[in-house]
Amino acid sequence: MKNDYKNTIFKVIDLDCRTFDNSEGIIKLIREKFGFIDSYGINGGYALADCLKDLRRKRKEEGLIHMVLEENEVIILNVINISYNKEKLTSWLVRVVESVNGYFEATGYKPAILLNFTNKFNQFINE
Repeated sequence: MKNDYKNTIFKVIDLDCRTFDNSEGIIKLIREKFGFIDSYGINGGYALADCLKDLRRKRKEEGLIHMVLEENEVIILNVINISYNKEKLTSWLVRVVESVNGYFEATGYKPAILLNFTNKFNQFINE
């Protein structure tokens, strides 16, 4: 499957990272934005990746998160205000998303999450 984004619907999710400096903070934000099930705890990158792999399940199936993407939908995850001194945190998030997208590509789908690192909210993207 080639990464053809023609006719793709992009869903934008903003993660404002100013208020924390560890992976637990990002996991809490992602949990809230993606609608993880109540029983999901803060279990690190592997559990997070497993939950995010449910993004492309069939809508009628129960999953680990409430959000479900159609085949033509992709999330643009705006990671906002993550400071340059948080290199470990940034690389951790990239590895999680690479794991999720690699899973989808291996199963014939386009990547589900595109990362965008920025220092401020993009005021034009939602207009």
